[in-house]
Amino acid sequence: MKITTFLHAGAENALSARDLCQMTGLTPRTLRKWIAVERAAGAEILYQPGGHGGYFLPSADPDQAQRERAAFYNVQRARALCTFQTLRPVARALGVPVGQLVMQEEDAGQSGGNP
Repeated sequence: MKITTFLHAGAENALSARDLCQMTGLTPRTLRKWIAVERAAGAEILYQPGGHGGYFLPSADPDQAQRERAAFYNVQRARALCTFQTLRPVARALGVPVGQLVMQEEDAGQSGGNP
């Protein structure tokens, strides 16, 4: 089963995690894991936060699709920057130069952490 088969194009057709879980029979955690796996394989599964948000594929309209991608990118970038900020004091305590924080699977295995 692929999550992308349940999704529709365009933010206006976003499906909430709750709806996707009901449709697929997955738990929220398993749903997020499958979405992460599909994204890692190259699927463009976008997410729009908020009361009317949810998961969706880019719009069929090229201009709208670019706006949706930009909105998703900006939200995820802000989250990643926040995560990096929370890692700074721990990196310093571990002796990792803060300017050299790298997020790669190979590095995570060396430190015993999860990607």
